[in-house]
Formats: sequence, structure tokens, C-alpha cells
Amino acid sequence: VLTGAERGTAYHRLMELLDFTVEPTKAAISAYLEKLVADHRMTPEQGACIWLPDIVHLIRSPLGRRLRDAQKRGQLHRESRFVIAVPANELYPDCGLKDPLYLQVVIDVWLEEDESITLLDYKTDYVLDEAELIRRYAIQLKLYRNALEQMTGRSVGRSILYSFRLGREIVLDDNDLK
Repeated sequence: VLTGAERGTAYHRLMELLDFTVEPTKAAISAYLEKLVADHRMTPEQGACIWLPDIVHLIRSPLGRRLRDAQKRGQLHRESRFVIAVPANELYPDCGLKDPLYLQVVIDVWLEEDESITLLDYKTDYVLDEAELIRRYAIQLKLYRNALEQMTGRSVGRSILYSFRLGREIVLDDNDLK
């Protein structure tokens, strides 16, 4: 049995490797997952902890279709690593320091859509509502948005948390990201 963190790592690994054009059925996803395990790209324990309806639901959703379309266009970017400088008082308002902290961030997914970028972060946290996820991760998404905009020179038009627990996307607005 995997811990919550290990389960989250397994889901993130699958989402890093997932072919969004795979048929959105339990059988097709199961076969795809079995191949990833057989190819040693995921461990058997990781494969066993994935709840197939979670993945089917995502792929069938409007967000899943957008991910598939971006993959087909070659505009789906996964596990992007950036190093960014953030003023210390932005992360720790009471610290009294303005010197930068250098953070390495790993962005789960970003996709190019029209003239802007959509930022997406997957979450497997056990939560009861979306407000709890927003409270936990708004600062993280703000940092990711800033990093993407600095690195690409393009605007992030949409910042999304996808909750496997809630089975839906949560679009953060500018008020959430202040």
C-alpha cells in the first residue's frame, strides 16, 4: 500500500507519460498502464494504485480533449523545470527580507492555446471542496504562472488545478493568484 504522497507521485508519473489519444475506456487505459509497468516506466505498485475511472473521467472531460488536441499539435509541455528568483518577502511576508530566493519549480503541464498559455497542475489531495485546494496551492500556481511568463514571454491566460479527488478542474482567477 502506497502512502498518499507516493500515490500522488504515481498519478503524476502516469500523467507525464499518458498518451491523451488513447481510447477513454477502462480497458484501454488498463492496457496502457500495464505496458508502462511492463516497460519499467512505472513500478507495479504505482500501476496498482491508479484508479482507472479517474483517468477515464479526465480524458473524456473538456479538459482532457484540450490536452489531447494540444498533444496532437505538439503544444503540450509536461514536467517543465524552471529556476526562478522570488523576493523572500513574497513567500514569507513577515521575514523582513527582500533578497531573492531561488526556487526550482516543476510544472506538471502547460499547453499553448490560441495566443496564450494554459497552466495545469494535477492534485490528488484528499479534500472536500475546491476552496481548500485553492487555499493550499494559489501561491504555487502564481509562482508557476510568473515563471512561465518570464520563460516564454507569453501570457498565461488560464491557471487550473485538476483534482482527481473531486473529479474536476478548478480555474483560478486573478483574485486567487494575488
